[in-house]
Amino acid sequence: MERRWKLWLPGAIPPVLYLVGIAVPAVDGPHVWLGLPSLVWWMVLSAASVSAVLAYFERARGGEEE
Repeated sequence: MERRWKLWLPGAIPPVLYLVGIAVPAVDGPHVWLGLPSLVWWMVLSAASVSAVLAYFERARGGEEE
């Protein structure tokens, strides 16, 4: 059972990033980071984390080698 918890824990990262991005004033304000609004960078980070978590799940699932 403990292994299951560790397996699914990374899946909570993207939703937490989306929710935190709305609450943090440094992100959800009129700020510009490297020429783009800070919220755009935060959403790019969140989208990259979704891709990373999906890749993690795919590797952790193990193998259907064809």
